[in-house]
Amino acid sequence: MKLRSPTRVDIPLYLFPNPTPGKFTLTVETPEGISSAEVLIYNMRGERLQKDVLQEGHAGEYTIEEAQAGIYLVRIVAGDRSAIIKVVKK
Repeated sequence: MKLRSPTRVDIPLYLFPNPTPGKFTLTVETPEGISSAEVLIYNMRGERLQKDVLQEGHAGEYTIEEAQAGIYLVRIVAGDRSAIIKVVKK
């Protein structure tokens, strides 16, 4: 079986504050017919720090307070679409 990677396209999302002292809020507008999105947070070494499912129309509260200052990647996957956004922790 061949695994298919999600197509990289824009998914409307809002992440604030960025840069963050450690806590941030994320909202995602999923594509039509998709009711939730998977949220994955990675450090720059590619290590997954968090995994969550965010329902359409709801805001997710996330924290990277225990992590060092630096750049982190938030990957959102909704159906066959995905988006990646950088988050800067002060």
